[in-house]
Amino acid sequence: MGSLFKDTKQFTFMSIMFGITIFFTYTAGMIPAGMASVAILCFIPTVLTSLIYGIKAGAFMGALAGLVTLSRAIIAPAGILDPYFINPLVSVLPRIFIGIVPYFIYKIVKMLTKSKALSFFFSGAFGAIINTALVMPMLYLIYGTEIAKAVGTSFKVLLIGIITSSMLLEAFVMGIFTVAIMMVYIKKNPNIKVEK
Repeated sequence: MGSLFKDTKQFTFMSIMFGITIFFTYTAGMIPAGMASVAILCFIPTVLTSLIYGIKAGAFMGALAGLVTLSRAIIAPAGILDPYFINPLVSVLPRIFIGIVPYFIYKIVKMLTKSKALSFFFSGAFGAIINTALVMPMLYLIYGTEIAKAVGTSFKVLLIGIITSSMLLEAFVMGIFTVAIMMVYIKKNPNIKVEK
């Protein structure tokens, strides 16, 4: 843990990101959309942490975000799928990768395009995409039949509906927020981890 919080600045940053995660998860960041709760803003702090402090800090923040999601599923479920997020294999494990994948997406896009703005955008977008890409298979593997009965349709139809209505919007919004925040941040703090 000591190596994760290398200085007061990083500890303060991650504490703020965790607070923002809690706020968005329990309020504006989780927007009920039919059968699924669309996480639009609550995982942006995880993406930002990954880009600024690297994959170790990002994975840790992702795990915290997953635990907050789990707590919300217990305390204040809003969607028909929320009860299934009590299982940490659904709510926590996939969210760890939201703190890892964007870091490498930035590296790849930056190498191909030389554009920081595009790299930040795709980092945020893939943070949202990896969330759906990992959470939905976990739901299917563990609760597929149960969910199909609960929603009255096949899991495949449910998945297509979530991808077309939720994931694309989530990816676009997270991409826009990430590029907007990071382009401002690097003006005063250019030495972020992903640039090293």
